Amino acid sequence: MLVAVYGLFALAATARSAVQIATKFHEAPLAYLLSAFAAVVYIVATVSLARGPVVAAPHPLTRTASGRHGTASAHRSSVCSHFLAAANLGDLKRK
Repeated sequence: MLVAVYGLFALAATARSAVQIATKFHEAPLAYLLSAFAAVVYIVATVSLARGPVVAAPHPLTRTASGRHGTASAHRSSVCSHFLAAANLGDLKRK
């Protein structure tokens, strides 16, 4: 539904700017060029919405504790848990 609405906006903005540039460009060139720019923005928004979200692949050097690829935050939490476990082990040896 949202893609259809943005598609309608893109179509209307494109038609409006085309008519303005073809008939009255000499009156206010900057205003009509900005109108054409707005049409381009609506077209880009429509195409982006239609394509859907872009999902980034995990970094190839980042692995989780299980050895699988994961996110950097999962890697950091794994490193933190190993560090905390080592710190706790050191505390136990001192007692």
